[in-house]
Amino acid sequence: MKSILCFLICFFGVAAQCYAATPASKQQVATTITSDSMNYDPGTRQVVFKGNVHVVREDFQIWSEKLIIYFSEEVQKKQSQAKTTAAPGQNLSDVEKIVALQKVRIVSQGKKGFCEKTTYWQKDGLMQMEGNPRLEDGDNQIQGEIIKLYTQDNRSEVLGGKKRVHAIFYSRPDKVK
Repeated sequence: MKSILCFLICFFGVAAQCYAATPASKQQVATTITSDSMNYDPGTRQVVFKGNVHVVREDFQIWSEKLIIYFSEEVQKKQSQAKTTAAPGQNLSDVEKIVALQKVRIVSQGKKGFCEKTTYWQKDGLMQMEGNPRLEDGDNQIQGEIIKLYTQDNRSEVLGGKKRVHAIFYSRPDKVK
């Protein structure tokens, strides 16, 4: 019974966190996640979604085979206190990061991204793509070892390393006079 109660508290906490205010705008942002299965483990402070995962927010969408929500250490302390004091629906969680794995596809601000792993830090509005990341903006493409998307600023950064940055940009031809 305690594990069911902890799960429900965590679930409502995730729902509340998904509606939490973003630092830049102080507006509530809804997040919807659908998948074939979900598993919550209070010991590791994780919720794992598997199979045909789809995340929808107003600022981006993510598709992947697996998605892991990591809660901060504060959640464990709050859950310990919540066993005796929590009310249903009380916000008991802080999402530290969300990691999408395997066949990741992203749509954000008109851009499309493809990679094997994406980590999103909600607090910073930073989405980091790894594992052969490719970002497309219309016909333009860029690849590198790591691609960082700053969702709040509508900007990106591409880092090289073992894999050099490779970009293809299209421009309009000059008119011949």
